[in-house]
Formats: sequence, C-alpha cells, structure tokens
Amino acid sequence: MIVFVLVAALLFVRTRHQVALWRDTKTLFTETIRVTPMNAIAHNCLGGALLDEQQEDAAIREFETAMRISPNYIEPYINLGRIMHRRGRYADAVRYYEPVRSARPDDVHLVAEEAQALVGAGRLEEAVRLYRHILVLQPDDVEALVHLGLALGMQGHPDEALALLRRAVVLAPMDPSAHHALAKAIYLSNGPAAETIEHLRRSIQYKPDWATPYSSLAIVLSKSPDTSVRNPDEAVRLATRAVELTGQRDADALAAQSVALAAQGRFDAAVTAARKALAQAEGSKRDSLVAQIRSSLATYQALASGVAARRRGSRDR
Repeated sequence: MIVFVLVAALLFVRTRHQVALWRDTKTLFTETIRVTPMNAIAHNCLGGALLDEQQEDAAIREFETAMRISPNYIEPYINLGRIMHRRGRYADAVRYYEPVRSARPDDVHLVAEEAQALVGAGRLEEAVRLYRHILVLQPDDVEALVHLGLALGMQGHPDEALALLRRAVVLAPMDPSAHHALAKAIYLSNGPAAETIEHLRRSIQYKPDWATPYSSLAIVLSKSPDTSVRNPDEAVRLATRAVELTGQRDADALAAQSVALAAQGRFDAAVTAARKALAQAEGSKRDSLVAQIRSSLATYQALASGVAARRRGSRDR
C-alpha cells in the first residue's frame, strides 16, 4: 500500500510538470521536435509560436526546416510568403506563393495574397490574371475588384479600371478602400476633382484612423489647378493628421505634408518635412518614391533660397 501511494504521488508530480510544460506552445513543440526531429508539422508550429513572440528570424529558420523535411507540406510556404511580403521582399514572397497556388488554386485568400506580392514585384500582367481568376470564382469579391482596378490603372487601362472600381463602391458603399481606390483612379485619369475629393472624404469618414486618404486628399487640395478646389490650409491640416496617425514614420504622409506646406508657401518647413520623408523612404528601400522626394526637395530648397534672398534684398533697401 505504501509503495502504491509513493508511485501515485510521483505520477501526479510528473503529470503536473507536463501540464505546466505544455501550456507554453513554444515549449510544447520544442519538446516534440526533441523527440521527433524530422516532424515538419512541429517545426511549422514552432515557427508560428516564435512569430507570436516577434522572433521572426528564428521563425523563418523553423519554416525552412519544415519545407526541407516535407517539400509538399504547404503551410510553411504560406508563412514564409507572408513574412517576405511584409518585409517588402516581393519577389521572394512570390517564389513561396507559387507552389501554394499549385496546391490550392481555388483558395481565394491565398491567390489574392500572391497577386498582391506580384504587384509589389512589378509583375502586373500576372497579378491581373490572378485577380480575374478570383472574380471568376467570386464575381462580387470587392477586394479583388479594387485590386484589379488599381492594377489595370497602373497598366494604363483607365476605363476598365474605373468601371471595376465604381462597381466595387456600389457593392460596398461604406468600404473605405473602395472609395480611396476609385478616387485615385479618377485623379490619375484627370477626372473631375470634385468627384475625387468626394470619394476621399468618404474614405476618411468610414475609416477615420486610416492615414492614407488624409495624405491623398492633402495632395489633391495642394496641387489642383482648380482654384475653387485648391485649399492649401486644409491640405496642411489633413497631412499633419496623417503624420500623427503614422507616428511620423510614414514616407507618404511626410511627403504629403511637404507638398501641402510648399503649397502654403512655407518652403523651409516643406524642406524639413521632405527630408524626413526621404529618410523614411530610403529606409524602406522605396526607390521610386525616393527619386520623387529628392526632386521635390531640390525644388523646395531652391524656393526657400529665393524667398530668403528676397528678404535680404528688402532689408538692404
């Protein structure tokens, strides 16, 4: 009887230890891998646990190990594609998404993720093909309509782009992304400024904590040749709000602020904002935006110098 009680006590202690151990997902799968090191599912799950703890590089190693163990196991490809996409490494993201599409050609969400990576990689024709495939599967998919419309606009097909985006707004009249995309397409096709502004205001109305439409509206109000629309003071307020929402770390918001300040005639302040925008764009390796900001910065510096020279001339007289 005494022996039985001792054995039972030992088992109870061990069980409690294992329960405590396995409450921690990372510990559970680390232990699983120790016992079965060629377990692709365990490596993938450990990678997921590491991602939850923001240990992205360690997670990548686990996903890559899972792929090597089981090349036909799709989940680590999905995880790696998402990480590369988030890091702006679009070509790498596409490389991981391609086998996913072969395995799950009708998974709309995964096909959409690959299409977005293709856009980032500059492979618009392939992205358009994937978005059309999604719309065959789900004709009223608003997100696909929006992204297809934007991609077609980038390809130089404004009429089809506008038709798709207007349809998206009809299907989802309170979708801020649909309104923003339609506004962008109207603006790029030199459509009515008033209509562009209307859709940007609706985008802000439906998602007031989203910085992008504030920046876009600031640009329109700063640059419009229509004096009944142009409003640099409101543009500065909108761009400043975008900068606040993004914690002064978003190149687009800072660039919009520089444009608005320049439209207001505050060229020294525009130079300061443009320099901040340039630093953010360079840090995120957005080469095309870097070139645009550098060009604008040179213009603002020249204008600021001109203003300073005129002031000196006035004082000398």
